[in-house]
Amino acid sequence: EGIMARKFVVCLIALLHVASSKMCKLEDGSDHECPVFDDDSAVKMFTAEELSQYDGVKNSKIYLAIIGEVFDVTKGKSYYGPDAGGYSGFAAKDGSKAFAIGGFTEKELIADITDLEPSQVMGIYDWTTFYRKDYIPVGKLIGFYYDADGKPTENRRQVEQLILKGYLSQKQVKDMAKKYPRCNSQSGTRVRDRVWCTAMSGGSERGWVGVPRKFLDPTLGKRGSTRCACVPLEEADDETRFKTYDDYPCAKDSSECFLEAPLKTEVKL
Repeated sequence: EGIMARKFVVCLIALLHVASSKMCKLEDGSDHECPVFDDDSAVKMFTAEELSQYDGVKNSKIYLAIIGEVFDVTKGKSYYGPDAGGYSGFAAKDGSKAFAIGGFTEKELIADITDLEPSQVMGIYDWTTFYRKDYIPVGKLIGFYYDADGKPTENRRQVEQLILKGYLSQKQVKDMAKKYPRCNSQSGTRVRDRVWCTAMSGGSERGWVGVPRKFLDPTLGKRGSTRCACVPLEEADDETRFKTYDDYPCAKDSSECFLEAPLKTEVKL
């Protein structure tokens, strides 16, 4: 049994390596590596009743499922064993949702993650890759994500689409941060709060400096979030997108703006 398990793991790793090179098309037309799932290998298919036996009590082994993939986590008994506390709730079931929203009640420890935000689903997918690396895959769970033949259900395909949307969101955040880099900032009790721009603001070198502007970044959160952005001077007067830091005099073409009055130690009498 041990030899067969090791062979299965080696084959799975090889297949996942090949699958990782498959490219998917994002909604903006760009390419990105597809999320990796092995839907071709013949593996043991567990019913929910069978999986429920592997809780460290009814059976000495401890299994858990995440996005329908079943792993032997017995070596992590201190985390998932019956006396381990909250994490023991993951044992013997697919509690995928709890990996994103927390909580260890029946409300959170469920398989369905199709109503979550793409970023949350990406986080759960990251957990899946962690288990693939650190624990032994032993099969798949029949039901929400896989049918009795091990083929992905519409729910699994929906999860893939959510992951791809998450990839797109990440790309949009990076692209926007490159187009309008974050300002440098300084604050404290002994310094005068300010924001400023250099050719290295945002962590990447470019051929322009820009001016500080308040920018409602649409890539941050559902409704966007306002941040300080270094904006090319030729775009800085677009008041539909950018607001000036004018609480304290700041020239429109200045690369530095103060956010508070001069400190008393700076005031010359």
